[in-house]
Amino acid sequence: MKTKHTSYIFSLFLFLLTLIVLLVRNNLTVINLSNTLFMVALPFIIIGALLWVFASGFFDNFQRSIRESTKRKDKKQTPYMALSEVGMGAYSFWFKIGLPLLILSLLLLIPSF
Repeated sequence: MKTKHTSYIFSLFLFLLTLIVLLVRNNLTVINLSNTLFMVALPFIIIGALLWVFASGFFDNFQRSIRESTKRKDKKQTPYMALSEVGMGAYSFWFKIGLPLLILSLLLLIPSF
């Protein structure tokens, strides 16, 4: 059974794992926790943003133009999946993992000023 909150549970697991790693290394400070959480959240935010741009349809015309310019007239055209269909709905999973970690990282950064 798949739950709706799998991404939030994974985000909490990453936070706890980061906390444990910093505790084991005797390097637990607010600024180190903030920096480490930011670095953990960054790949999830980048992948989510990339899938979001693909799902918006921004590259569909570019993809269609490239396929039309490279196809041969004597061959049948093979079907292809538009880039907007690749990331449809998948970007929210990546954002649900990365955004809570990023927000927590920014909240932990505030007391360091």
